[in-house]
Amino acid sequence: MKINSLKIYILFLLLPSFLFSIENTPYIELGTSYEFTNSIESSNAKYVYDKSISGSVMLGYQYREHRFEFEERYKHSSLVGVKLDSGLNIAKEGDITTSSHLLNYYYNGYNTSKLVSSIGIGAGLSDIDLDGATENSLFSMQGMFSIGYMMSKHFIFTTKYTYLYITAGENLDAKVDSSVGISLRYLF
Repeated sequence: MKINSLKIYILFLLLPSFLFSIENTPYIELGTSYEFTNSIESSNAKYVYDKSISGSVMLGYQYREHRFEFEERYKHSSLVGVKLDSGLNIAKEGDITTSSHLLNYYYNGYNTSKLVSSIGIGAGLSDIDLDGATENSLFSMQGMFSIGYMMSKHFIFTTKYTYLYITAGENLDAKVDSSVGISLRYLF
């Protein structure tokens, strides 16, 4: 009985060092990105909004060259007009808000330098709140590629390209966002 208790005690002591080493650690990442698209379509109109910056927060766990994270992304823009299928352009004021809730997986290409490259995929749900056409819980997928620089053993600065696809809903057609952004990751 004492031998089994000793093994459990030793495992308990070694587990934190395994889970929280520099290669195996939780992290938090804050980012901002610029999206190249500025419209979304419905069955009879195209809503045009100003290009703006989105913000994101990621909570994750890094296990050697693999990363698993939950990402929360938010973007708020001002609506500038509506283009109807008939060709008529209408100036319209309002707001459009897009929030996405995604689970991501990354493969990190660590090497002996301080540069870090990653390629990843993600899936989840997105909500679009548009004046007169609101969609909730639309399936979303994304692909990401990033290059980062390890400023210290705890901080990584990254630049990232993201391709986000939001499926069509009842009122709105499918939406594609391409964006380029920067972020700062803190490894615990």
